[in-house]
Amino acid sequence: MDFIEKFREALKIPTFWPPDAQDDDTEDESALAAKADLVRFQDFLVENFPAFHKTAERWALNPYSVVYRWPGAGTNAVLFLAHYDVVPAETEKWSVDPFGAEMKDGFMYGRGSLDMKSILISLMEAAENLCAEGRKPERDIWFAFGGDEERTGIFGAVETEKWFEKRGQRFDWILDEGTPIAENQIKGIDTPVALVSIEEKGYLSLNLTVTQESGHAS
Repeated sequence: MDFIEKFREALKIPTFWPPDAQDDDTEDESALAAKADLVRFQDFLVENFPAFHKTAERWALNPYSVVYRWPGAGTNAVLFLAHYDVVPAETEKWSVDPFGAEMKDGFMYGRGSLDMKSILISLMEAAENLCAEGRKPERDIWFAFGGDEERTGIFGAVETEKWFEKRGQRFDWILDEGTPIAENQIKGIDTPVALVSIEEKGYLSLNLTVTQESGHAS
């Protein structure tokens, strides 16, 4: 299977968390089905990148987290991050099947085609080709893929971080999902623009109580 077909098959796996699914109820049918699709994606990687999986160490921590170590010649290590879950699709607002991976007018349509199975599958394909050639990196290359980034990351990224902490694992640098080279996104600029991210967004909930008389625009 070539890269494009692998990418299409990855998009067809509906790795989203249904709005009606419960987080902690293992008997909830929607939650069980969603978890099964997350595991199905993990298995998809094993089946479609055989040379990499013969070379790398693999830990499936849970349906929301899978970690790889591609052993290098040195003692240092770097980490690539990606996530395989996607935002639920409002199917009625799509002109195509959001999980059909349809090729149309030179574009591929599907939930996750940009955010961010494109990057995840590209990482795996690059590693697969290099492993097939017998290449060995100068340092350990780690991959950590999450399955609940579009929710909170509590079951994926947080558990992965705890796992790394328990091992005492440190990295020289970490590369997150990054941002695209955008075309026709900024008015008055006709050339492609590389959007550079310098920090990952966080999560914050606040309860705000006001006891004084409100002012302008409050």
